[in-house]
Amino acid sequence: MQINKDSLKTRANNLSNKLGISQNIVYDRFFFDAFLARLSISPYKNKFVLKGGLYLSSVLGIDTRSTMDIDFYIKRLSMEKENIVRLITDIAIIDLNDGVTFKVVGSSDIRLDDQYGGFQVKVVGKLDNVKYEFGIDVATGDPIIPSERNYDYKCLVTGETLPIKAYSLESVIAEKLETILARQIANSRSKDFYDLYILRKRSLLMLIKIS
Repeated sequence: MQINKDSLKTRANNLSNKLGISQNIVYDRFFFDAFLARLSISPYKNKFVLKGGLYLSSVLGIDTRSTMDIDFYIKRLSMEKENIVRLITDIAIIDLNDGVTFKVVGSSDIRLDDQYGGFQVKVVGKLDNVKYEFGIDVATGDPIIPSERNYDYKCLVTGETLPIKAYSLESVIAEKLETILARQIANSRSKDFYDLYILRKRSLLMLIKIS
């Protein structure tokens, strides 16, 4: 769906008032969603599995969880940095006639203390004169339990639904628990505790509704 900067501004203002979040968070999500829209029709749509804060924001609601980047688990692809940058560039330059353009502007190593490592690719999204730079974090690791899921991701601003691959919530919980137990008092990632609390709270509410 093509929208211009004035339409985006109006929608961001309306969503900000409705959900009680800042307009900047809406702008962030707009560019994240535009990238995922390209991924959803790319040859790599089954290789990039959405995880992390954006996935939880989609599941729990953006008024509960927001993020500043996109996280992916990579399946059956070479984890050479040059290859990852090339793949993300291929996805970014897909033309959806939505008025949005993306440009890869850099890359760096991340998760240096993790046995699998990973990379962050910096991308700049642009709609007219509205620009936003964000990171795409890419890593691999242990198998997803029970498996990745087919996920109908709903775009915040346009309302479109995108068929993508996403992490299992079981693996989300397991990884956060592992991080908390491994780092103990050295863990500066308060979001791990917060995410587990919200996931538990939402699960209890779902059980109450079912009963």
